[in-house]
Amino acid sequence: MPAFFRLLKCHLKRFFSASAGILVFSIAFFAVLAFIAAVFTKNMSFSGTREKLKIGIVGDISIPYFDAGISTLKYLDSSNQFVEIITVDEDEAASLMNKGKLSAYIIIPDGFIEAVENGSNDRQVTYVTAAGAQGIESIFKEHIADIVSTLLVNAQAGIFAMENLAVENGQRHSLYDYNYEMNMKYIKWALDRKNFIRLQEVPLSNGVGIYGYYLCAVICSFIVFFSIGCLFLFTGKNNDRYKFFSSKGHSAFSQVMAEYFAYLLLLLFCLSVVFILILIFVLSGKLSLSEWRFTGNASGIINLFFTTIPVCLMFTAMQIMLFEAVNQTVAAILLQFITGFFISFTGGCFYPLDFFPDFIRSAGSILPAGQALLLLDSSLAGKLNNTSLFICLAYAIVFFIATVLLRCLHIKGEDVE
Repeated sequence: MPAFFRLLKCHLKRFFSASAGILVFSIAFFAVLAFIAAVFTKNMSFSGTREKLKIGIVGDISIPYFDAGISTLKYLDSSNQFVEIITVDEDEAASLMNKGKLSAYIIIPDGFIEAVENGSNDRQVTYVTAAGAQGIESIFKEHIADIVSTLLVNAQAGIFAMENLAVENGQRHSLYDYNYEMNMKYIKWALDRKNFIRLQEVPLSNGVGIYGYYLCAVICSFIVFFSIGCLFLFTGKNNDRYKFFSSKGHSAFSQVMAEYFAYLLLLLFCLSVVFILILIFVLSGKLSLSEWRFTGNASGIINLFFTTIPVCLMFTAMQIMLFEAVNQTVAAILLQFITGFFISFTGGCFYPLDFFPDFIRSAGSILPAGQALLLLDSSLAGKLNNTSLFICLAYAIVFFIATVLLRCLHIKGEDVE
């Protein structure tokens, strides 16, 4: 045991002698990740300043009731919560859509109002959108077109039918009152449409909001890619060094354990500095999460830091295993980066898993980054996911055992690359 502590002390001295440079890299790297996440969440946020779908209406607004119908859509109908209606000519609409400034546009053809007035309604409203439009935005656009055609056709058909019926029954003198009453009914119907739509911001994972989710994602990504800044600590090793340690009574297990603890402490040191900076940022009022409204910001950050410890245990073991698998610097960089990118992307660190197909979502959720993110999210939500905690620790044990086996092969002089 004293020999193990001497080896551990040797590794700690070697690792922490380079801690200043690694810390600078860590802070800079975390700042970059945080900036990217801030930009991304700003674009994704469904707050009051969310970006709406912009739909153009092409038609002659000088036609009676046409302008009134468009105004109802723009200001009274509940669809204005997620769509912005603008009136444009067809050339301008096509140009705006090509530039990405218009989601779609609807062409009200000449003679449409007259057709509705005559009861024939043989003119079709044309809905134009970008080729190959898919997904939820396309569905929204189709529903917007349906809202436009429904309000315009039904409202105007009802008003013209009422006018014809009044004239045929000798009540032309009451047209103004009937018209007013009919328009009030349509306006009331448009206003009542708010009962048919409800916008709800659905939590992304374990009940956390978008800002909390991406805070955990940034922390997880930071831990995953921390090894990039520590490459020089592990590259350039050779089997002779392992054999020398072995001749001094250090088994493969004790050698890996000493490196593991030294690297783990270095990671926790850099991570604690990052969390202190997060705490300063939060206390300055720059970041506030709804998940901390009951526990308080400081307590929430401390709880989140302690939850990262099993995550660090897992990724420390994984990264040492990858370093053990290859010795060349370029190969080590590629292996660490490609592995980190793959498990981070499929684990939901870049995009929430809900955005992926089912098979990717299922596979990504069981990978190390997916489980780490679930664990951090659950801690942020105040309900620790014990299953994810167990899986993270199990991963750490598996990675550690694999590293010991690889070290045994190196001590025996066998090439594992």
